[in-house]
Amino acid sequence: MRYHYALSMTLAIAGGTATASAAFTGFSFTFAGTSGGAQVYWVFANFNQADDVIVSLDDFELIEGSMSGIAHIDNSGLQGGAAWDPRHTLGSQVSNDSFVTINGVTGSSSVTMLDDFGSARGIANGAGWYSSGPLSAVGTTNSVRIAQFAGNFAAGNGFLAGLEINYRDSMNSSNTISGFGTFLIGSAVPGPGALALVALAGLTRSRRR
Repeated sequence: MRYHYALSMTLAIAGGTATASAAFTGFSFTFAGTSGGAQVYWVFANFNQADDVIVSLDDFELIEGSMSGIAHIDNSGLQGGAAWDPRHTLGSQVSNDSFVTINGVTGSSSVTMLDDFGSARGIANGAGWYSSGPLSAVGTTNSVRIAQFAGNFAAGNGFLAGLEINYRDSMNSSNTISGFGTFLIGSAVPGPGALALVALAGLTRSRRR
């Protein structure tokens, strides 16, 4: 059985006025089962219209818990310090490896950069996913897989994280909209204090922009 959950998010606009109908509606996660002894979770970015386009993801924040349960990361053949890239994950390992992606497949190349995952997991600081591929619309499902986390998340060994997403209301738009959301991996349940910090961080970002 797969479980689908959504957590809080806030929106802000950067780089100009964007179409009012374009909106990032938050991150969600799904428990995708087990593979190779690892519990696998997928993280999705959700939108309210099919022609929204993801530009980049950054400012990963570990809010509560630990990423120590993540045991499957293939860093072989990385380019320019990049990490968490499915293009460098062996095909046979995709099902039980942790990676950052757009649509979650080997060879995917739609997002420009995802940073700050490195410092949270002990990979070299500044490591990220770099791609020169074309941007693409989110499509009719309005939901795009952006990451997979695989590892041992039993007995509360999980984490609550926040992530900023930058997107446009269409491929023809030059205005970038910035949203912030949170997601939960594993069985750890965030306490009231952590959830209050998430809400405060979102409000602070809204005011800044």
